[in-house]
Formats: sequence, structure tokens, C-alpha cells
Amino acid sequence: MATKPQQSQNWWAQVLRGVVAILFGIAALAWPGFAASALRLLVLAFGIYALADGILAFVSMVRGTRQGTSWWSNLVEGVVGIVVGLLVLFWPGATALLILYLIVAWAVVSGVFKVISAFPSRDWLLMSSGGVLVLLGLVLFGIQGSGVVVFLQVIGAFAIVFGFLMLVNGLEMRTQPQRPAV
Repeated sequence: MATKPQQSQNWWAQVLRGVVAILFGIAALAWPGFAASALRLLVLAFGIYALADGILAFVSMVRGTRQGTSWWSNLVEGVVGIVVGLLVLFWPGATALLILYLIVAWAVVSGVFKVISAFPSRDWLLMSSGGVLVLLGLVLFGIQGSGVVVFLQVIGAFAIVFGFLMLVNGLEMRTQPQRPAV
């Protein structure tokens, strides 16, 4: 029995990724204050988590509740969690900038691997979406220090372009003829 290739069977996932990216991009452009608030909330949640995790690592050290770990690894984990948690809670701007740099790194690495994976099949839409991600990372790195709202606006614009490419790629995958799976 002939089946669609795995890529064609999952066309809907590409379409969904495209739609989500477009909606995110529109939200980031239309409501930059909301997007900036969401970033602040994410930073705050991470700070609370890191602090609580550090405290719980100390509790594990004192009670000896974690099998297979030494007291000093719990001590180090506890100190690191508490210090990072406090830094994030008392210096949230630095953490937000770090998160934005992680976005830059993600965009470049993801983009490069999209291009590499699409190259053998000459899938120009996937290559283009990878190129857009690399370009996003480079642009964000180039405008560092411009502020969170500018970062979010640039990310929003790129998300719309990336989403459109993913959407078109998914729809193109849907129309591919059925071929036997290799």
C-alpha cells in the first residue's frame, strides 16, 4: 500500500507553525506593550522558580533525600539557584536582555540547520525560512541596546515573514503527489 512520505503526512504541522508565527508576529507588532509585559512576566516566573529550586536543593542537602547525589552537589545547586533567582528578581532588565540573546542564538542556529536540512531536497521555501531566521538573529544582534520594544517589533515582523514561508511550505507539502515511503 502506498503512503505519503512522512514530510507530506505532516503538512498540517507546517501550516500550524506558520499560522502561530503569523499570529505571534501580529500580536508583537500590534501590542508591543503586551509583548513586553509578557517578557517581564516570564523573567519574574523564572526568577521565582530558580530561587525556589535553590532553596529546595538546600532542603535536599540537609535531609539527604536525593539518592545518588552528594551533599556538596546539592550545596552547589542550592547556591547557584538562590544566587541566580535573586539576581533575576532584583535585576530583571539584565535577564530580559539575556533572554533576547538566547532568541538571537536560537534564530541563527535554527536557521542554519533549516538551510542545511533543506539543501539536499532543494526545498527553497524551507531554505528561505532558515535564511529568514539567520537574518533575524543577525539583525537582533545588530540592534542590541535598542530596547525591548524595538526587539519585539523586529521579532514580530520577522515572525510574520517566517510564518508566511512555513504556511506556504505546508500547503505545498499537502499538494505533493502520494509516493511510496522510502
